Amino acid sequence: MLDVRGYGSSLEVAEAILDAGVVTVPGGAFGSESEGFLRVSFCADLPVLTAGVERLSAALGAFRT
Repeated sequence: MLDVRGYGSSLEVAEAILDAGVVTVPGGAFGSESEGFLRVSFCADLPVLTAGVERLSAALGAFRT
């Protein structure tokens, strides 16, 4: 799980990241204890993972500003 509590609700952050082309699952879907976190799967080839992490980083950078 990825801690995104500093960015807003897990749903808001997941939607912003989805706009950047990266699919995550808001932690709130797993119960109140997981709110503020995103579920992320790393089951792809290295080039796909690299692109995804770059998109994720850019989305979080833009989301915070």
